[in-house]
Amino acid sequence: WRARAAAAASAHGRTLKAWTVAHGPTGLLFWLLALAVGIATVAAPFLVMQPGMGAGLAARRTPRPWLARRQSLLNHAVFGLGLYGGAWVAQWVIGG
Repeated sequence: WRARAAAAASAHGRTLKAWTVAHGPTGLLFWLLALAVGIATVAAPFLVMQPGMGAGLAARRTPRPWLARRQSLLNHAVFGLGLYGGAWVAQWVIGG
């Protein structure tokens, strides 16, 4: 199927159109979705872990709650990017 795809993409202008209309926005959507999932998982530390350890809801009882919140958001955003990267590597390895 790759040979057929390469032959089809060689038509004048099709490659640019395919990128701008389908491929680019689809990739961006998946990247944003993975990032959103990672950030959404920050609810667990805000609502369960931090109150369970005595830090209060979203670390509000700590001396610098904004620092704990920022760190949690950054860690979970990196987790979301790792989801995207892992899916990309798995797709590359599997050859899909």
